[in-house]
Amino acid sequence: MKLLNKNKIIVSALALAIGASLAGSIGGTVAWYQYSTRANVAFIGEAGGFSGNLQMRFASEADDDDAWRTRITWDQMNDELSDNGYASKIVPMTFGALDKDAALPANGYIQPLAGERNMAKWTKAEKKNYAQFTLQVRDEERQNGAAANVEKAVYLTKVLIQEDAKSVEDGKGDLSNAVRVHISATDGTGTKSRLISNLGKEVETKGKLDLDNDGQNDQAYPENDDFGFGYTDDTYTQRNQLSDVIYGDDGDASTRDVQSSYNVSAAKGSSGIPFSQEEIDAATEGDPAYGKTTDDWKTEPVNQLVVYSENNILYDNTEKESLTGNRAIGKTIASNSNYMTVTVTIWVEGWEKLGGDAIWTPDYIDSSFNVGIQFGVQDANA
Repeated sequence: MKLLNKNKIIVSALALAIGASLAGSIGGTVAWYQYSTRANVAFIGEAGGFSGNLQMRFASEADDDDAWRTRITWDQMNDELSDNGYASKIVPMTFGALDKDAALPANGYIQPLAGERNMAKWTKAEKKNYAQFTLQVRDEERQNGAAANVEKAVYLTKVLIQEDAKSVEDGKGDLSNAVRVHISATDGTGTKSRLISNLGKEVETKGKLDLDNDGQNDQAYPENDDFGFGYTDDTYTQRNQLSDVIYGDDGDASTRDVQSSYNVSAAKGSSGIPFSQEEIDAATEGDPAYGKTTDDWKTEPVNQLVVYSENNILYDNTEKESLTGNRAIGKTIASNSNYMTVTVTIWVEGWEKLGGDAIWTPDYIDSSFNVGIQFGVQDANA
């Protein structure tokens, strides 16, 4: 008997082979928003046992009591996404600045408009540009022959984001570090949201771009002065000048335009170390602190969400610290009619600097990736 199988729930081998080649793409470099991709998304893990089953079904199957299972196959997932209009043309997009524990904004955006700083004026992402599905989750246990749904904290026991083997064979660029997995879990106590990426680092969601590929950062006149006819003051001696466009800048200097996420590992997290003002003041060109501010990290924080599993027992991290519940994404519900719901959203983040730049080279076109997610609950005997 495989005890490890007792507390795992999986979505398996989601072979979502989707793609569209970019027509008329420019040579040399490709702006992140012009990139088209196909994605192979696989959710992998171990099957459930008999004495206690962590089970799931699509929310769209809520009227089918026979739909509960511990595995969703690739063709079932493909059908679910297709039926709901998701992921037929995945392209780089962004939801903008986002905390690792924040709910998704109502809109994401693709294709920054040349010269337009305000993200809200870009093209809105459609369902076809990303993948999203919702599960109902329950933990059914049998005691004295009777089955009952119980309340248990649910954790992520494995998250895998990787380049697809075919992309490796075809020599495509590895865009796995740009993949984002957002999990929103609702139970009887409320909703928790978690954003996960390979690196788990902060990514700035604004910056200068060369969208027209002329070798220079894009420039524009001030807002509402497209042709530069305005003046800088009321003396009418100096007209407005072109300046570099900071795409995605929300104009609020009091907030940082960054996206933070949890790392896919199960190691112990760290709070990070920012550059000190003394290090910045003493830095010369070439030093790590040169040109930095105290908002920049000397050592970036590592935020863990995934728990560590060994011999069917869950721990907070690889140091085997006792499970505290802080990393739980939610709880199953002790009810035969209400269930924990988990909405998973997967997209390719255009602001991720692949190869050190948010303008990606053409070898990322038609690249594909895999995403694996495994849920688990603590063994009752732990």
